[in-house]
Amino acid sequence: MIICLDNIIFELQRAGGISTYWYELVKRFLQCEEQVFFVKGGRWSHNILGKKLKVRKKNVLWEPHIPLILRRYLSVKCSLPPSSIFHSSYYRTPEQLHVTTVVTVHDFVYEYYRSGLPRLVHSIQKGTAIKKANGIICVSWSTQNDLVKLYPGIDNKKIRVIYNGISEDFYPLRDISHDSKGLGNSDKKIILYIGSRMKYKNFDLAVEVVARLQHFEFVIVGGGPLRNGERRFLEKKLKGRFRHVGFISSSELNKLYNSAFCLLYPSTYEGFGIPIGEAMKSGCPVVTTKSSSIPEVCGDAGIMVESLEPEAFASAILKLENLDYREFLIKKGFKQARKFSWDRCFQETLSFYKEFFQEN
Repeated sequence: MIICLDNIIFELQRAGGISTYWYELVKRFLQCEEQVFFVKGGRWSHNILGKKLKVRKKNVLWEPHIPLILRRYLSVKCSLPPSSIFHSSYYRTPEQLHVTTVVTVHDFVYEYYRSGLPRLVHSIQKGTAIKKANGIICVSWSTQNDLVKLYPGIDNKKIRVIYNGISEDFYPLRDISHDSKGLGNSDKKIILYIGSRMKYKNFDLAVEVVARLQHFEFVIVGGGPLRNGERRFLEKKLKGRFRHVGFISSSELNKLYNSAFCLLYPSTYEGFGIPIGEAMKSGCPVVTTKSSSIPEVCGDAGIMVESLEPEAFASAILKLENLDYREFLIKKGFKQARKFSWDRCFQETLSFYKEFFQEN
């Protein structure tokens, strides 16, 4: 079986959930017995995870030099081996016939929460990839339900739900003293916020929650630089009680999970929600919402708030000051996190490929 993997996500992102997903798969494909080629058109060095991969030149299929701003929306231009399986990291398709195409659908953020040209362009590209695909992987049942709703003509037999994993980089630490990105040893308990600050992530709500909890500090990870409006809002609501640490390594993030009082994750839409699993695996309690895929990942191991009101989240966080309850949730979190393994994700993905290989 010949497998061709399109690694364009390492050019599109510096870090993010899809990069994590693709890195974990590629890392395992580099060690498997199948014949694997990697489609490459540009450098991966700006991607935190991509630059860690060691791909041999003989396994690279180079695309012609086309600016990324165009290439990301075009079909793959290099020649793929006949009868191979092609899987793109971000909704690209091959031009060749006699190639079996697999696509992973992570979420429908653009369809639900974006508008104008970005939504139109993304939806066209994603829709084309979905309709051309021989097999479709959804990262949660919630994402599959969205797929069937938005593309009712898709044959359900082509769809497979394969959960993301949670990296082994996240685990409880015995010594949680650290100086992660200049955090120092604050005398305040840390409420952690991770990821983008798009509207559906409810970042402003998170700020309002911490504003009601005077003895806590708000630590923001990732999501790009703070915009001026965000910084002004933070200064107004949490003056002297917030820090933004940008993109950090997995080891630094693990230290933060271990140091934090909780992860506050008030998102109303997730294809999967990897930080929830990372936090649980690290022994960090999770306060989140009861929406989209989050109940699948969180199970009964976190506090899922049904009302998008600051007071409801603040009340949920304060429950964690009960040490017995906190320890109860942490133990449940360890158990829940064990359900999500990158090894299992890889094996189920490889099995999915083999189904099509045997059919063809």
